[in-house]
Amino acid sequence: TASPFDIAVDWGDGSSSSALPTATPSHVYELKTCPPDYRFEHPRGHLCHPSLEEYPIEVRYRWSGIATAPWGSLDLGIRSSTSTIIRDVDEIIGVITR
Repeated sequence: TASPFDIAVDWGDGSSSSALPTATPSHVYELKTCPPDYRFEHPRGHLCHPSLEEYPIEVRYRWSGIATAPWGSLDLGIRSSTSTIIRDVDEIIGVITR
């Protein structure tokens, strides 16, 4: 049995957040990602991130666990794992907040 107890996310744009497994981390990007030709030649290229075609999102989590077998159990202690996914942001939608 494994139980995560801490999740940290680096969103790839300089911001990060932390959450416990019961919360869902979320993030609002302010700049979309674009290929270089679009970024430099298109009239709306200024709305793109200045250097990224995709955001590297890194998720780090810590968990603890116990392995069980017919002859007993073994405490696995606290473990850390990291995973990175690459995502592009194709559209930015303006939202008015008050």
